[in-house]
Amino acid sequence: MSGTDPAEHLGRELTSVAHGDPGVARALRQALDRLAGGAAGDDLREMADDVLAGRIGLRQAVLSRAYGEHLQTGLRAFTEYLDNLSPQERQDLREAGRARIRQLAEED
Repeated sequence: MSGTDPAEHLGRELTSVAHGDPGVARALRQALDRLAGGAAGDDLREMADDVLAGRIGLRQAVLSRAYGEHLQTGLRAFTEYLDNLSPQERQDLREAGRARIRQLAEED
């Protein structure tokens, strides 16, 4: 990623991953910030730090063996959480998520 401002590159990558949706891109950035703060342990903190600093691309990090196992563990836990929700709880969560994405899209 040499020659490119890491923040600018990350912004473009997040927008690409989010298929141009600014709310989703902002949500992804916030998730990286939380991971960088240690919310999911040291390994994912390191990954997020590397992505935010431009040392590794988001896609590269997600697909890497070094971080993939840790991400899959979190995704399995989240899937289990969703599986244990009632249909109404899942619908409420889905609606709250959509509302949050709309809110993030409207931020300047």
